[in-house]
Amino acid sequence: MHDYTLIVGDVTNLNLPTYTTPRTILIPHVVNNMGVFNAGVALALKRKWPKAEKDYHRWLDFWKKHQRKILGQIFASLVECTEQTTIIVVHMFAQNGVRNPKNSHPLDYASLQSCMEAIPEIGQALDRPFSIHCPKFGAGLSGGSWSEIEKLIRTVWCEKDIPVTVYSYRVER
Repeated sequence: MHDYTLIVGDVTNLNLPTYTTPRTILIPHVVNNMGVFNAGVALALKRKWPKAEKDYHRWLDFWKKHQRKILGQIFASLVECTEQTTIIVVHMFAQNGVRNPKNSHPLDYASLQSCMEAIPEIGQALDRPFSIHCPKFGAGLSGGSWSEIEKLIRTVWCEKDIPVTVYSYRVER
């Protein structure tokens, strides 16, 4: 097992080494079940890869139309593909509503864990090396505890020897 790498930076500006073989980069982030995609990392992803937002809304609308529970589900958006690197944004539906005075902690940990457990299957299905590059998801607008989310990252991904890079906008104090 190896630990994740924490870097200061923007997950939409990936810090990637030069690869000698084709590789897939998975960018998981937490999304809500309300159709709001205009703040935090979602806004940055929308600006860099508009397709990510369009796919999010299509997927959410489909699930609502069929009256299915979306929390705990993931949806992958292929946003960039070159000969060497494929980038896939993975929407993790783990936030019930949006954060407000009546809903200060909309992150649903059980849904988050289900989402995180499903993500490696995407990389494995592509039958080529993959790594996870993610923001410090779930602890900002979702109201979760980073120490709890960090434990999930280590348990669900790092213990399976999946290379993980976490991007933080600020220097940790």
